[in-house]
Amino acid sequence: MSLLRLVAAQLFVADAVFIAYAWAGRQWDLEPGVIQFWLGATIVELIGVALVVTQYLFPKRDRD
Repeated sequence: MSLLRLVAAQLFVADAVFIAYAWAGRQWDLEPGVIQFWLGATIVELIGVALVVTQYLFPKRDRD
């Protein structure tokens, strides 16, 4: 359960950073590609963690 909380916290922090970035303006002077990559990596990580956890909890079983 703590792994799920850490992933949720990371998603919350990433969202908070982008909200602050959008609200405060372009003080960091980041290119849009950097932001797209960061959000894409966050989504891929969330999907990867969910996939690993579900495969561990529900392993494939043979029909034999």
